[in-house]
Amino acid sequence: MQMVLEILELIKVLPPLFAIFLLSFFISLLITIVYKFTTNQKFMKMLHHDMKSLREEIKNIKDPAQAGALNKRLMEKTMQQIMHSMKSTFITIIPIFIIFGWMNSNLAFIQATPGEEFTASMTFNYGTTGTASIQSDTLEIIDNTTQEISDGKASWKINGGEGKHEILYTFGNETYKREVILTKEWKYADPYLEKKRSLLGVINLGDKNPIKPESKIRMVAVDLKPLHPFGGFELFGWQPGWLATYFLFTLALTFPMRKLMRVH
Repeated sequence: MQMVLEILELIKVLPPLFAIFLLSFFISLLITIVYKFTTNQKFMKMLHHDMKSLREEIKNIKDPAQAGALNKRLMEKTMQQIMHSMKSTFITIIPIFIIFGWMNSNLAFIQATPGEEFTASMTFNYGTTGTASIQSDTLEIIDNTTQEISDGKASWKINGGEGKHEILYTFGNETYKREVILTKEWKYADPYLEKKRSLLGVINLGDKNPIKPESKIRMVAVDLKPLHPFGGFELFGWQPGWLATYFLFTLALTFPMRKLMRVH
């Protein structure tokens, strides 16, 4: 896994759009190769043929009872396909999680740059009133360090020089911190601190020191701009971020790759 991380660091010399394309290509290729060599391709080909035939039959059947029976057979074939491909899923899931975590930490936002004004903010539960403040020993806080909470939010304009900086956020007797990196390189620190989030109550999806569950604070943040790899390109007013860009590339790459490698 260390080798994977080292390769990911080398990719950072590329523009984000090319980096996402390269990672999409690598993940698609990895999944396809592992799938091909960990599944019985003759069996999978037979399943695909049977499922296709059943779908055609269902289209032409008008009797609900017969259609229901065929749908049941189709579901059984689908479950066989899923179960047979589980081995390949388990093999690829860890490296894919590592790559996805790296992409989220390196491709989700545009870094703050030295000398360029940015904002820090605190978001609160609806109806919260009072004041909140921030403090930093190395950054210039342009606004008053103490701000009134308005519409569930307080924010500050900040400036600073190159390097890593720490911001302390205070509300009542609660104090939390966020790190911000001001650099011209492709690098940023996680801009959000939220309450504890987990997957199935087991896997931690947030910070090691999250906001207290009972707190009126919902989030403290360094307000970095989201990265749009396609620049100003819009689709019905929507600009794809890193994750959508990854899925677009993956959809475009997977089908021809499977065809080329004769994967069923």
